[in-house]
Amino acid sequence: MKKLVNKDVLIILSIALFLRFIALILFKSWTNPDILEYGQMAENIVNGKGLAYDFYGLREECPLKSFMPPLYPFILSFLMSVVSKPYLYLLIIQAILSSCTAIIVYYIGSWIYERQIGLVAGLGVALYPVFIICASGNFFSPTTIDIFLISLILFFTIKANKSIGMAYPLAAGITMGISTLSLSQIIAFYPFIIFWLFINNSHNLVKKSVMIAVMVLLTISPWVFRNYVIHGRLTPTASNGGFNFWLGNNPFTTSFGWIIDEKAYRDHAEGRSFDDFIFEPTFRDPLDDFNFEPILPEAEIHNDTFKNVLKKKTEAILPRNVVEKIHELSELEIDSLLFKAGLNYIKEDPLAYIKRCFKKIFYLWIYRPKEGRRAFFTGKLGILYAVQYAFLTPLVFGGILINLRQDWRRSLLLYFLMIFFTLFYMNFFVQSRYRWLFEPYMIVVASNFIMYLWRKICGRDVPMTC
Repeated sequence: MKKLVNKDVLIILSIALFLRFIALILFKSWTNPDILEYGQMAENIVNGKGLAYDFYGLREECPLKSFMPPLYPFILSFLMSVVSKPYLYLLIIQAILSSCTAIIVYYIGSWIYERQIGLVAGLGVALYPVFIICASGNFFSPTTIDIFLISLILFFTIKANKSIGMAYPLAAGITMGISTLSLSQIIAFYPFIIFWLFINNSHNLVKKSVMIAVMVLLTISPWVFRNYVIHGRLTPTASNGGFNFWLGNNPFTTSFGWIIDEKAYRDHAEGRSFDDFIFEPTFRDPLDDFNFEPILPEAEIHNDTFKNVLKKKTEAILPRNVVEKIHELSELEIDSLLFKAGLNYIKEDPLAYIKRCFKKIFYLWIYRPKEGRRAFFTGKLGILYAVQYAFLTPLVFGGILINLRQDWRRSLLLYFLMIFFTLFYMNFFVQSRYRWLFEPYMIVVASNFIMYLWRKICGRDVPMTC
């Protein structure tokens, strides 16, 4: 069995690395990085200005200090300091971590279901076009690292379930803490983990729960202390929550975030002056059909024209009471005011909020039209995007139905993760990359259904080949 597992891992790793490095060579994205917030913060760290961000050009004189979680900017700033081509090395790291995710998914699928299902899931993640492009294409975002860390959280949690010692709970807590420094909301997944351990009758549940919690708090404590020194308040999260909440809950939202409903905005503006370009996609599509040449550097950090467009669009999106006092408000006051503005809009029209929630669930699970920023699959590739996005969900539902006749308690951890991210993002806004965070586990559950169909066709006693 050990030799067989090693062979599985070697196959998955070889395929994943090969495809990701091919994509890296084809895209050549390191020659023209599109990194936006994270790149600016990384440059500021290198230049001794700290984790500073100008809030899309609105706070150049008094930049925000905690707008984004710190992990990705610090990784990028470290590479900027030690190598001549930091973006190339960043893509190499992402390609390796994405390949490792496929292996971890293999183990998760094997433990929750069986080895053959784990193998199908691991190969699925290795071959999945989105993960290949996310890791090695023109996508300088922490998403690949977030996906990897989430897979480690699940890996250590599953191992902690049946273990008597505290090594795996310790590792799970540290990993969740590190993940919180990149994806703040993941800390709220902690109750789901404890509930899953409880359902599965885990030994020493109280000790394991305390160990995970303590390690999470210890891991994020430098970030919390740093924020307290700067803002005078204990906060484990970044300050972009209010901004993202308002983007998903305002009178002119499309539920895509930056994309504005033109008619609703014109009705809402009530004489407020604005330029028509605010209704256009802010970012270019990196690909045009099968053309793999680098795009023009219109989204480069120091491109003044692009920065001016981004600044005006942000001004147009924000509530007036925030824009008019943008230089007077503290960072946490901006965050709080935007949260309150979003909540007030929900209170004014709760029915519209409920409809938006269902729309966002549809965008996460069925199909989300491209919004212009990260529409990697355009033209002919749009068919591939639609197929992989829409048709994975029926396979997941099939896997869930099959799982009801199995030991369903073990697979609840995967369902909890899907439910968690669905509940979270339906209250903010939806982008394709938000689904990518739990898509590996959609693939695991779908693999259970695929193997069920395979055995029905080939016969119960022939697990892998007809």
